[in-house]
Amino acid sequence: MSVFRQIQTTYWEDVYVEDLESEEKLLFLYLLTNTHTRQCGVYEISIRAISIDTGLSKEDVKTIMDQLIESGKIQYNNANKEIYIVNWLKYNSAKSPKVASLVDKEIKDIKTPEFESEVITRCQELGYPIKTKYEPKDNVSIGYGYSTDSLSIQERNNNNNKNNNNNHNNNQNNNAGEQATTANDSPVQKLIENYQNNFGVVNPTIFQTIEADYSDFGYELVEEAMKRAAVDNKGYRYAQGILKNWEKKNIKTLEDVKAEDVAFANRQKGGRKPVQRETLPDWAQETGEETKNTGTSNQESMEKVNEELQKLLNRNHTRSVDVGK
Repeated sequence: MSVFRQIQTTYWEDVYVEDLESEEKLLFLYLLTNTHTRQCGVYEISIRAISIDTGLSKEDVKTIMDQLIESGKIQYNNANKEIYIVNWLKYNSAKSPKVASLVDKEIKDIKTPEFESEVITRCQELGYPIKTKYEPKDNVSIGYGYSTDSLSIQERNNNNNKNNNNNHNNNQNNNAGEQATTANDSPVQKLIENYQNNFGVVNPTIFQTIEADYSDFGYELVEEAMKRAAVDNKGYRYAQGILKNWEKKNIKTLEDVKAEDVAFANRQKGGRKPVQRETLPDWAQETGEETKNTGTSNQESMEKVNEELQKLLNRNHTRSVDVGK
């Protein structure tokens, strides 16, 4: 079960979406973002659950879903209660091996063989590195790609031809509403794909973090930081550390980064600088000699003082003896 989906503001400007009524827009948006959605674009959901979540009546849900089916936006299997978002994989990348692995895991849970085939084929067309190979099954599902109600075989064939024509026209126009979920030419989306390719599945926190980093540092610096983190087999936090280090050094462009790399390499080549030793000048050395001489002179002076003091004591002693006589 997914907990995060990207929705671009251009959803509301999409040609197909603009022509929808308010309830139709609500339901289409719900089908792209509800908590049952999965990375492979196929998930299980009942008409009743859709009705409860959206507040629309079951009849309205069926009517709108039939319109989406006729427009080639979705396919629905009433027996298995599975829905397939036709262009989901086109606008939700699975280029990352980790994301492709998740798709492989989800494919095993698809109940409708036709949906399974569609997902595998689509992944192969888009170059996603999934490992699952399609194996035809004997059982044939009921209600594939048709109305939410039961139809006769002839009606199904007619609708099938109509859906094929609609799909062809939609591919020509390339204006499916789910295109708004991820704009492939968006710098943020490219960074998200970069993250998926190098670090893993994106969650809401990571998306907001990357969006904020893009706003602060720009596309080139964030992309370069991601590359360096990936080369060192580190996570995105390591990339953020690189960005903060660049910010401290006032590095704002890729050219600044290259210049810093060159400067760092030069510093590494220089190695440790030899310690310079300074000799004392002549005047300082002379002062030292004077200090030594001064010390000697002081010693001689003390000896003379002691000698004079002794003489004084002897003189006083001689006077005392004379008085005694």
